Amino acid sequence: HISLTRDGAVLWSGIADLAPEKTWSHALPSRAGSGKLTFELRSSSGQLLLAQTEGQYDWDPESSVTTGPQPAAHPPAPQNRSEDDWLEIGRDEELNGASLLALSTYRQALDRYPLSQSLAIAAGRLSASLQQYDDAARLLRPAHMRDTPNSEIAYYLGIAEEGLGDLRAARASYEIAYRQAGFRAPAAILLAEMDARQGDLKGAAILLRAAVAAQPANLRAAEELEAVLRAQGALSEADELARRGLAADPAGDFLKADTGRPDLAHLAADPDRVLRVAAQFMRLSLYANALHLLDRNYPAVPSDQSEPGSVLPQSHPMVRYYAAWCHQKLGDAQPDWRAASRLSTSYIFPSSPTDRIVLQAALAADPNDPTAHFLLGTLFFSKGLTQAAMTHWSQAKRLDPHRPVLDADIGDALLRLDNHPQAALASFRDGLRNDPQNPEVYAGLDSAMSALNLPASDRAAALAQYPAADAPQSTMPPRLVFQLALTRAEAGEFASALALFNGRFFPGEEGGISSVAVRFEIQRMQAAAWAQSGNCAAALDFLLSPQTTHSLQQASARDDFQLASIAGACGQNAQAKSLLEKAAAGRDSSDLVWAIQAEQALGIGNAETAHNRLTGALAAARENAGLGDSSPLWCYDTAMLELALGHNEQARELFTRALILPDEQMSHHLARLALVQLEAFSRRLSREPKS
Repeated sequence: HISLTRDGAVLWSGIADLAPEKTWSHALPSRAGSGKLTFELRSSSGQLLLAQTEGQYDWDPESSVTTGPQPAAHPPAPQNRSEDDWLEIGRDEELNGASLLALSTYRQALDRYPLSQSLAIAAGRLSASLQQYDDAARLLRPAHMRDTPNSEIAYYLGIAEEGLGDLRAARASYEIAYRQAGFRAPAAILLAEMDARQGDLKGAAILLRAAVAAQPANLRAAEELEAVLRAQGALSEADELARRGLAADPAGDFLKADTGRPDLAHLAADPDRVLRVAAQFMRLSLYANALHLLDRNYPAVPSDQSEPGSVLPQSHPMVRYYAAWCHQKLGDAQPDWRAASRLSTSYIFPSSPTDRIVLQAALAADPNDPTAHFLLGTLFFSKGLTQAAMTHWSQAKRLDPHRPVLDADIGDALLRLDNHPQAALASFRDGLRNDPQNPEVYAGLDSAMSALNLPASDRAAALAQYPAADAPQSTMPPRLVFQLALTRAEAGEFASALALFNGRFFPGEEGGISSVAVRFEIQRMQAAAWAQSGNCAAALDFLLSPQTTHSLQQASARDDFQLASIAGACGQNAQAKSLLEKAAAGRDSSDLVWAIQAEQALGIGNAETAHNRLTGALAAARENAGLGDSSPLWCYDTAMLELALGHNEQARELFTRALILPDEQMSHHLARLALVQLEAFSRRLSREPKS
C-alpha cells in the first residue's frame, strides 16, 4: 500500500505489487499547499516499510561529529602486551585475511605465555584451518586435556586428526563437538561425511538431519542431506529438499547437478565451481555423481563471463585429477592421471583439503608427475608449509626444468623467506629462459640483484630482456617499466630511461606510484648530473621549468633538499635557500631526516634537539614495527633514521630488507641510492688515517 499525504490529508493512495526487477512509478498533478509531503510504503498487513517527509532527515547531531584525524587504538609494544592484547591483534589480522601473519602473532605470543589456553586454542584452530595438522594437534591435544568438553577445541582437533589420518581419534573429537549446540551442525556434517565414506548412508542421513535442525540456514547440511536421501532412493523427500534449497539459493550448482539439471554455462565459466560441487559429492563417496560433472566437455562461454586466463573445466588440471581419483575410487584399474599432468598450470591455485588429498593420490600413482609436485607445492606454500612446498617444487624442477611460473615461485621463496639472494638470482635467471613474459621473474630478478649490490647497468640490462621492453606496445606492466626507467637513471642512462614514457599509457593505481612522479625523479637525477658536470644551463632549464614549479607544490622534503643542491651548485643561492627553508618546514615523519639536513645547510637548528627528534622518531618507528608495519617504505624511512644517527650497520640491514620486499612507492630505488651513498661514505672512512 503506497500513499502520499500532506498534513494528514491523503493526496493519493494505491496498491501495487512491487518486485526488485521492476520499476514502479506514479505521477500526479502538483497541488497548491504549504504543508510538507509525506510518502509511505506499507506491507499488505499494514506494517510500515518506508516513510519520508520533505525536509526531514535523520541527521547525527553536530556535537557527535568529529572532523580531522580520528583516534585509533594502538596496542602496546610487544614486550608490554598481555595475552588479551596478543589475541586481539591476531584476531584483527585474521579478519583482514592475513592468516599466516595472524598465526605468526599467536606463535610469538605463546613464546611469551607458553601456558596460555586461549592462545593455544587460537593458534591450534588457525593451524588446523591452514592444514598445518601436526602443529594443530600438538597445540590442541594439551588444551583438550585441560578442557575436554570444549566443543571448539574438539572440533578443530578433529580436523587435525583427520588430516593426519587418525580417523578413530577424529570421530571421537567430532562427537564431543557435536554435544554442544554451537558446533553441533558443523560437527554433524563432518561425522556424516565420515559415515558416508564408510558406506553408512543411513547413519549419514540421521546426522545431516540433526545438522539441519541445529542450523536450518546451513546450505551445505541441507544439500548433503538431499544427496544422501536421493542416493538411498528417498526421491520424493529429496525432491522437496531440492525445491526448498533452490528457492533459497537459485544459483545452487550442487542441487542442480544432483537433480540432473546442471547449469552447464554457469559451471563452464569457472572451473572452481565444478571442483567445489565435485568435492562435496566426493566427501560423501558419491563418486559417480562427481564424474557426471568432471568428465563433461563444457561449452565455451563469452570472455566477459569468466576470469582472464581461465580455461574450460575439461582443460583444468585439477578437474582432470579429481576425475582420475573418482575413477580410481570406483575401481577403474587404470585411471588417467596423465591427462591432468599434460595440462597448463597457469592461474591454477589449489588450496582445499580435497585438493591436497587428490594431489597426494596422484603422486602415489606416479611419483614422477611434475604437475602434481608443482601444484602440491603451491598448495603447501599458500598454507605456510614452506619446507614441504620447496621439496615438491624442487622435484617439479628436476622432472620438468622448463615449467613456467616454477622458477619465479622458487626464487621468491629463496629470496623473501630464506634470505638467500644468490640462490634466488639463479632461479630468476632460469625464469628468463623458461618464462620470459612473467613479470614476477623480472621483479624478483631486480630485487635479488639489488640485494647483491650488482651494478645498475647490469640490472637495467636484465630488466630490458622483457619482450619488446622499449616498444610502447609492449605488454610490460607499468611497475616494471618504472623499475627499468629508474634503474637506467641510476646507471646514468637518462635518455633511454625517459624514452620509456613515450607513447605509453599508465593507468592510475590505488596506493601505487604515478608515472608523473617517476618521470620527475628521473629528470631531477638528470639535472643533478648536469649540475655536477658543469652543464648549468640544462640543469637550470629543468629547475625553472613550469613542470618543476608545478611538481614542487606537492614535493617532499627530500625533493626540495635535492633541488636546492642543484640550485646551489649552479649559483642560484636565493632559490637554494628558499627550497631549503621549504624542506626544513617538512613535518611528515618521512621528511624528518631531510628537514634536519636542510636546517644544518641553513645553519639553523640545534644538534642536540635534532638528535632527540631523530631518536624519538626511531623509537616510534620501532613501535610501529611491533604493531605489524614492516613495509618496504617503513624499512627505508627507518633506515634513514638509523643512518642519520650513525647506526650504519642497522641502516644497511634495513635498506637491504626493503630491497627484498616487493617494491612500493619507489622504495627499491630510494634504498639503492641510499646504499650507494652509505658504501661511498664507508669507503672514504676506511681511507682516512686513524687518529
